[in-house]
Parts: sequence; C-alpha cells; structure tokens
Amino acid sequence: MHSVAMQSGDEQTQLNFARSLIRYRYMRYYYSQDSVAIKKLISDAETLLKSVDEKRYPVIAALIHTTLGNTLNYKTYRYNDAFAHYLKAYNLYKNIPVEQYPDRQYSQYSIALAYYQFGDYENALKLGKEINSLYTEKNHTTVFIVDLIGMCYLRMENFTDAIPYFQWILDNYQKCEVSASWEGIALGNIGNALYLQGRSDEAINYLKRAVTITMKGNVPDNAANFAALLSSIYMRQKNMPAAKLYVKIALDEAYKSNDVSNYQVVYTALASYYKETGNAQKALHYQDSAIVYKDSLQKMNDVRLKYRGEMAVERERLIHQQQVFEAESSRNILIRNTSILFAALIILIILLVFNSRRSKFKYEKQKMLIQQQLAESELNIAREQLNSFTKSIIEKNELIDKANAEILRITNDFYQLQNKQEATGVADNGKLKHLYESVILTDLDWDNFTSLFDKVYPEFFIRLKYKFPQLSLSEKKFIALSKLKLDNKEMAAMLGVGTDAIRQNRSRLKKKLNFTEEVFLEEIIDQI
Repeated sequence: MHSVAMQSGDEQTQLNFARSLIRYRYMRYYYSQDSVAIKKLISDAETLLKSVDEKRYPVIAALIHTTLGNTLNYKTYRYNDAFAHYLKAYNLYKNIPVEQYPDRQYSQYSIALAYYQFGDYENALKLGKEINSLYTEKNHTTVFIVDLIGMCYLRMENFTDAIPYFQWILDNYQKCEVSASWEGIALGNIGNALYLQGRSDEAINYLKRAVTITMKGNVPDNAANFAALLSSIYMRQKNMPAAKLYVKIALDEAYKSNDVSNYQVVYTALASYYKETGNAQKALHYQDSAIVYKDSLQKMNDVRLKYRGEMAVERERLIHQQQVFEAESSRNILIRNTSILFAALIILIILLVFNSRRSKFKYEKQKMLIQQQLAESELNIAREQLNSFTKSIIEKNELIDKANAEILRITNDFYQLQNKQEATGVADNGKLKHLYESVILTDLDWDNFTSLFDKVYPEFFIRLKYKFPQLSLSEKKFIALSKLKLDNKEMAAMLGVGTDAIRQNRSRLKKKLNFTEEVFLEEIIDQI
C-alpha cells in the first residue's frame, strides 16, 4: 500500500511539473510571434493532457485546459477550439473548493472574457459575478473581473448597476496593487456611464481627469475614447476651443493605439467638429474616413457574431457530452455492482434515451434560432449600411447646398469690388465640382449599392426584370433610388444629371411602361 501511494504521489508530482513547464512556456511566448515554437507548445500541451487521468487529477487537467485555451485564443486565434478548452476546464473545477484550486479566479476570468469579446454579455456577467463572490480576499485579478462586470452592464445599457463596479475600482485599485492607470480607466468609464444617462455636466469632470491619467499612464486606447467623448460634450455646449483641444488629443492617442474602433470614434468626432466650425471639406474627409472604419468594425462584429453562435453550439455539445458521460458511468457502476438493480438500470437507460433525444431536439432548436438570429443580424447590418450610404449622399448634398450659397455670397461681394471675381469663382467652382463628383455613383459604387440593396430587398431586381424586361440600366438605377424614397434633387446628384432630367425620366418611364397619367409611379415601385 505504501509503495502504491508513493507511486501515485510521484505521478502527480511529475504531471504537475510538466504542467508548470507548459505554463512557463506560454508566458515566455506571450509576446512572441514565433509560430513554430507556439505550434510545438500546443502539441506538447495536448500530448500531456492525454496522459492525465482527469478524474484523479482534475486540477492539473483544468490548468492545462486553461493554458491551451489562452494559447489558442490569443496566439493562433482558433476561437472555437480555445472556447472548448475553457469549458472543459470549467466543468472540471466548478465543483472543486477554491482552496484546492487557487488559480480558479484567473481561469474563470479567461472564460468570462471570451464570452465578453464575442458579445455574449449575459454569460460573461454570470461567470464574472460568480467568481467574484467566491474570493473574499481581493487582488489584481479582482480588478480585471470587477471591470469586466461593469463593462457588461455598460454594454447591456444598465448604467445604474455599472457605476458601482467602476467606483469600487476607483476606491480599491491601490489596495489591489495594480497600475495607477486604473484610476483613469475607472474615472473614464464612470464618465461614459453618466454621459449615456444624459448627465453630461457631471461626466465632464470624470472624463477630464480620466484623459490626463490615461495619457500619463500610456493607455492610448482609453485616452482616445475618453477624449473623443469629452470633445463631443463640449461641441454640444458650443465650447469650440475646448472641443478642439480634446479632439486633437483624441486623434494623437488614436494614432498611438492604432486601433480600428478608436479611429472610427475619433474620426466621427472630427467630422462633427469641422462641420460645426464650417470647414466642409475637412468634415467630408473625416466623415468618409469614419464610414470606412465603421464598415471595418461591422465586418469584425460579423465575425464575432459568427463565433458567438458557434460558441453557443459548442457549449451545448459539451454539456450534452458531459451528461452522456455521467449517465454511462452511472450505468456501468450499476451493472457491475448488482443484478438486483437491473430493472432500475433499464428505467435509467430509457430516461437517458429520452433525455438524449430531448437534448438533441433542444440543440437543433437552438441551432435554428442562432441561424435565424444571424440572418436577422445580417439583414439589420445591410439596412444600416444602406441607410448610411444614402445618409452620406444626403449629407453631401447638404454640404453642396451650403457651398453653393457661400459661392453665391462671395461672388456677389466680389462683383461689387470687380477685381477678384473671376479667380475666386474658378477656385470655388473647382471645390464644388469635387463635391459634386464625390456624390455621383460610379460603376464600383453602383455594384456596392446593388449588393446592399439586394440584401435589404431580396430578389427586387429579379422581379423588376421579370415584370419589366424592357428597362435599361439607367432606368433600373432610377427605380432603385425611387424605392429608397429619395427626392429628385438627391437622385439627380447620385446619377450625375439635373433635376429636370429626373422629371423627364419619370415621364418617359411611365410612357414606356404604358402607365396612365393617373397612376403614381412610386406606388407601382413599392409593389414590386
């Protein structure tokens, strides 16, 4: 007996040592781009995991699963595989006392963070609050968990519940021995929550302190967002010098962070600033840039939604697998122990089959729901992009109107002076021409527009061709723009013609389609 115990102890010691080496190598390669070394690390960890009896050594197995999950998530971006390892780790340690698994706090934070990254804030919040309640002694990991809980509430627009968590960080970050930058992050998050509640005046003081501290602590992504938000508040208050100061800070910090979301927020703030100050050219430039980065963020969000759906399916699969595994274990024990319980075993098998079918039905139902949600999400995205496209055109037309009015004013002034009239008119007409050209739909613009239009109005062009096969491409463009309820002026700008040409197009089209004068073309288009 003593010899067996020694062998068991030696095995556990060896496995723990091997597991520690895997963890050490992960930390060593955390900032490395050595793909060969990372691939070797993953292979060695998977091999080690196969040699671990998870029933006898659940803590060791859970730690290896967590390390594998982090490596696959942050180094190879194999999110599904990473999430599977996170869940396997959770299933191993969820029933183990905290004293026997000291690393549970960080391990469970990794899973909660994975949920948060892919927009599943409910599950992230649930795991975050669960692990936060299990640790009475607070440390640096607690700060990350508390911030995650607050951000989940913020994303779910529950601002009242979010603020106390950020305030806790503000009150305890020094005790938890984390960077002083956390003071700025907590202040900025409180300011953001106050702003979203409509309490802009209160938000200003928090955001100003947050910008100063995060800049000093070299946290540019937070500094850029807080400064851009502060600039927007000052613009609403018509305090343009302060707005200019913070929008410049936001731009500088965005360049440092080099993050897509920062660029989108900052460029939107810059477009608003230059629109307010009357610089139409710069406003248009930054608005176009903001749209580009918004599209990039939307594509990233589409990927997150895809993985979120796959993660939900993977979670159900693992739960089902665990249920089947536990059921089979129970059945084998019953069979081995006694034949007296044979009747009970039969009943158990029937229940398991029923449960398996019910789980499968639940899985299929959830899968269909996820697919439906993804389809609805894609449709909403397409609608938003199409609306952004048309809104951009409308805003550009407004800029053109303002530019026309300004040119007319300048021309009248200089007409009286009779000196610089011709030169000024040429310069301004050049700028106006550039604005006109930026509105007209090119072939590439039309292709992009058609793609978005098809997503929002599926098979519209197919039905149009079937119903009116004699239509030309320009007439199809006119009908598509009419479907969006654009007026003559907006359609004229996008097609590069005058408003008279639009009216003539409408009249010619009615004649070509043999419509009477009493028939409204727009009503026919709405019915297609």
